[in-house]
Amino acid sequence: MSLARLATEVPSPAAYWSHHARALRVCVGASLVLAAPSVRVAAQVPSQLQFRPSAAISAMGGAGAGRGGNAGAAILNPAVYAWLPSAAVEVSVVQIRSIDVTGVDLVVATPGPLGVRYGLELRNKGVTDLIEDPEIDDQGLSAGDLALRITAARSLGGGRIGVGATVTRVWSTVIATEGRTMAIDVGAIARLHRRAAVAASLRRLGPASSWSGPGIPEFKVGLEPGVRLGASLEPVSSAGVSVAVAADAEYGRDGANQDVGIGAQVSLVGDAISFRGGWSRAAEAVGAWSGGVGFAIGGVRFAVAYTDLAVVGSVLQFSLGLGRSADAHPSGGHHEE
Repeated sequence: MSLARLATEVPSPAAYWSHHARALRVCVGASLVLAAPSVRVAAQVPSQLQFRPSAAISAMGGAGAGRGGNAGAAILNPAVYAWLPSAAVEVSVVQIRSIDVTGVDLVVATPGPLGVRYGLELRNKGVTDLIEDPEIDDQGLSAGDLALRITAARSLGGGRIGVGATVTRVWSTVIATEGRTMAIDVGAIARLHRRAAVAASLRRLGPASSWSGPGIPEFKVGLEPGVRLGASLEPVSSAGVSVAVAADAEYGRDGANQDVGIGAQVSLVGDAISFRGGWSRAAEAVGAWSGGVGFAIGGVRFAVAYTDLAVVGSVLQFSLGLGRSADAHPSGGHHEE
């Protein structure tokens, strides 16, 4: 997902696009309909429940379901919070300039009573320039998603297993039409060894989203649930150098939201600097390479990720975090309870 896979930016339900076409007619009339080829719909309109993980994970091909203790991976698997080493705050910004998509995410995670870890996420993404034709005034026209996510997770079995669940509420806008969505993610992660972990999550569980707008009868769009599997391994770990690898695969019903991602990371000088690279491929899309670098000074972390998509061009993402993190140790092995 975060390798800037095309599926992240392009919703697949046919009803969604049928709705968008109707919304164009209702909102701006025949003149805009005649200009339909200049509306970069298929690449621009954000899809519900499809948000990116942090830059550290995006740079590694979006492989994050098995990265325990990394708050930025919770969008892929809520169970990663179970191994959260301490309270953490992270802000991420992502931009796809060629199609004018911008996203801003805020993640706040903290340990709580009875061994439960909690996470609160605010995620927003939208199109800043909906219509490409400069002769058409698109002021007031917008497309975007705003999501509120609340997560609870806990470790079990002496810290070897983690389980978690997330409730997500999404408010969406496409031109004059609004959508409302509620979904649940559940996940688990297990430490096979101090340096290895495997994970699984069920994503986008819930009723169909509801859409309505002026002159448009209410209609429903399915959420396309999916199963995501992940694994992480840290074959080299020392005070001076550590090497980590991770892999994810997701499969949705009827083949929707299929994707795979793999990545590697080399960290130096006690995780002060990390170099990352990865590859991902979404269903029916060309594979994409990604890379990035991260810095950690005390409790402050900064990461940047770059992905080159064949269709929509480059994707640039920045993340700034406060608090301890398992960025350099994707199995959570350095933070056993």
